[in-house]
Amino acid sequence: MERDTIKLYIGSKVFVAVLENNSSAMALKELLAKCNVTVEMSDYAHMEKVGTLGVDCREMMSGFKLILET
Repeated sequence: MERDTIKLYIGSKVFVAVLENNSSAMALKELLAKCNVTVEMSDYAHMEKVGTLGVDCREMMSGFKLILET
């Protein structure tokens, strides 16, 4: 079974993210089909980065998970 993927551009690097098979991932894919999304990230507790997609995504992102492959 082929998995849906998206490309993440972080600085000069490109990562492929494998989308989970759920409604949250499909909603993100639909959003990205409409426009590119830039997420300004900031440090949280010196151990992770957080940012917003610029849309109300509380329902969309429930259970959202990306697996980064280099």
